[in-house]
Order: sequence, then structure tokens, then C-alpha cells
Amino acid sequence: MAWGGTRRGAGRPRNPIKRIGRTIRLSDEEFLSLKPLIMAIKANNDKRYRQQCTRNV
Repeated sequence: MAWGGTRRGAGRPRNPIKRIGRTIRLSDEEFLSLKPLIMAIKANNDKRYRQQCTRNV
């Protein structure tokens, strides 16, 4: 029986799109004007991520 060590395929797969947490301060009006842009960027990145994951399988 083996103890320790890494196993191939174990764990959460890495996300090829690197996202770094950043803190910015916005007023409510600024946030509401930027929210559609943020959601569009995230949707596009999620679509690209899904395409890359299906290619790697």
C-alpha cells in the first residue's frame, strides 16, 4: 500500500485563464455602468475555457 505522493489526474484541473483578485472602489453608478462589460468579459472567458477543456480531453 503506497503512502503519500501525487497521483496523475488527481485534484482540481488548472484554469488556463489566470484571474487575479483586485480591489477597486466604485460608486454605485460607476459599478452599474461597468457591470454589463464585466459580465460580457466573463462570459467570453468562460466560453474559451470550455472550448479549451473539451480539446484537452
